[in-house]
Amino acid sequence: MSELGLKPATSPHRGGETRALAALDAIIANEDYTTTFSKPSTAPTAFSPQSTTLLSPHHHFGSLSVRLFYHRVQEIISKPANKKKASTIPTNLHGQLLFRD
Repeated sequence: MSELGLKPATSPHRGGETRALAALDAIIANEDYTTTFSKPSTAPTAFSPQSTTLLSPHHHFGSLSVRLFYHRVQEIISKPANKKKASTIPTNLHGQLLFRD
């Protein structure tokens, strides 16, 4: 990047499918977070620890399939143990996908 005259990145966030899938795996691994996610309870400026999924750029640039995200979240939400505590559209993760479009 320096050869192009560009400054080094100042953000710890990086792109690419491999990183997007790893981030999705981390979110899905936390079933309580995935099930009870509610957008009004988050702060978009909170990065450490992160408050939101931080997957929007991956969706925008195509490094994470929206369909894959939807189905992975659905697997967690549809488990019998999670159905009662699951947040609902429009504030849950599915609702956030619908909001994007």
